[in-house]
Amino acid sequence: MKTQSMTGFGKAEKIGTDFAVRIEIKTVNNRFLDIQFKMNKILAPLEPELRKVLEKNISRGSVICFIHYEEFGKTSSSMQLNKPLLEKYLNFVKQLKEVLDDDSVINITDILQIPDVVIALPESSDDSLLKDRVVPTFGEACLNLSEMRAQEGKKLMQDMLTRVNSFPAWLTKIKDYLPERQFNYTEKFKEKIKEVAGPDLKLDNDRLMTELSILAEKLDITEELVRFESHVTLFLETCSANPTPGKKLGFILQELLREINTLCNKSMHSGIQHESVAIKEELEKIREQVMNIE
Repeated sequence: MKTQSMTGFGKAEKIGTDFAVRIEIKTVNNRFLDIQFKMNKILAPLEPELRKVLEKNISRGSVICFIHYEEFGKTSSSMQLNKPLLEKYLNFVKQLKEVLDDDSVINITDILQIPDVVIALPESSDDSLLKDRVVPTFGEACLNLSEMRAQEGKKLMQDMLTRVNSFPAWLTKIKDYLPERQFNYTEKFKEKIKEVAGPDLKLDNDRLMTELSILAEKLDITEELVRFESHVTLFLETCSANPTPGKKLGFILQELLREINTLCNKSMHSGIQHESVAIKEELEKIREQVMNIE
C-alpha cells in the first residue's frame, strides 16, 4: 500500500432492476481510526463486515460512510416516528415563536411535511442478498477512496522530500561559518577581558585559553549538527520504507525541531542563525504536511 493522505473522498453505486445502492465515504485527518456509518437500519447487521473492508484500505483518519439502500416495488410493513429529529424541529419552532412573538400552532399536517420525520420501514430483506448487493459496492467505494488518498499522499510526500533534501546545503553553510564564528568569539572575549582588567593588568595567556576552551565547549554545536543529520537520514528512510509513516515522521520531526532550536540558541553568529531560522521555517511547513499523512 502506498503512502496515503488522510483526506479523501470515494463513492460508488450499484443499480439493479429492483434495488439501488449509493455509497459515499469521506475522510479527514485524525491520530487514530474513527469510523462512523450513516445508513439504513436494515443494513446494521452488515456493519462488522463493512468495517473489515474499510480497515484493509485505511489505518488512520476520521471516516464517515454514507450508505443509501432502497428496494423498488416493496411495500412498507411499518411506519416509525423519528422522535429525536421531531424534537429538534419542535425546539426550533419554539425558539422562532419567542423571537417573532408568534402564537401560530403547528399541526400534524405540518409535521408530516418535515423530511425524514416519519420513516417507512421496508419489508425485511434477506441478509445474504443485502450483503451481495452492498459489500462489493462498498469495497469499490473504498478502492476509489484509497486511490484519491494515494494521489494526495504522493503530492504531500514529494513536497516533504523536496524540503528535507534542501537541508544538507544549509547545514554545509552552517559548518562553513564555524571557523569564522570561533575566531570572532575568541577576539571578542579577549577584548572584553582587556576592557575589564585594564591596560596595566597582565593576562595569563594559558589561563585565558583554558577559559576560552571551556566556553567554546558550552557553545559547540557539533553534536546538534550530527544528531540533526542522523534524524534527516531516518526521516528519509521512513518515507521510503514505511507505507504508513505518519506517526513515526511526527516523532522524528519533533527531534529535528529540538536540535535546530538548540543550534539556533547557541549560534552566536548571524550567518548560522539565518540558516537555522530558514531550516526551522521549512520544518514547520513539513509538520503541516506530516499531520495529514496516514
